[in-house]
Amino acid sequence: MKRQIMALGAAILTSVALTFVPATAANAAGPEAPQTATPGGHHGWDVCTTLRSPIPNQSTGYRDTVDACFEKQGDVFTMLDIARISWGDPGNAWIQWTNELKDSGGTWRYYRSGECWLSGTMTEGHCDKNFYENTTSPNAKGGVGSRLIFKACHSFYGCSSPVYATNDE
Repeated sequence: MKRQIMALGAAILTSVALTFVPATAANAAGPEAPQTATPGGHHGWDVCTTLRSPIPNQSTGYRDTVDACFEKQGDVFTMLDIARISWGDPGNAWIQWTNELKDSGGTWRYYRSGECWLSGTMTEGHCDKNFYENTTSPNAKGGVGSRLIFKACHSFYGCSSPVYATNDE
């Protein structure tokens, strides 16, 4: 039994070590420096997510806190800080994103990641990016396929569940 537990532990450690391979020039572009959003909206949204937070002093109920969207045409992230607009919340809102590309075997691989922040008292803004299109052949990983995984985040309320968007426009 002890030998089985040790073998299982070694297998888990090996799996974790293989999962968190550091980015190198050969396998990823890596994280980008945080980007400050450009003021104003960009309203051609294709895929969106909303961070919802508990309503203060109530045992039930949630309210929308931050909206985050991705527009495939133009590779634009847009966000709206509902918390600041609706109840004057002073916290910061941002979008956290990851770009994955398919390798030559068809497996999704990390390529790069970043954040788009609203600055100061901004309530709405967008960040223009430039991602591989889903049909680019070959991409930087040697395959065909590009997707984005993103979340709406707020400094007081955490982040939404991740949303996936194939970059096919």
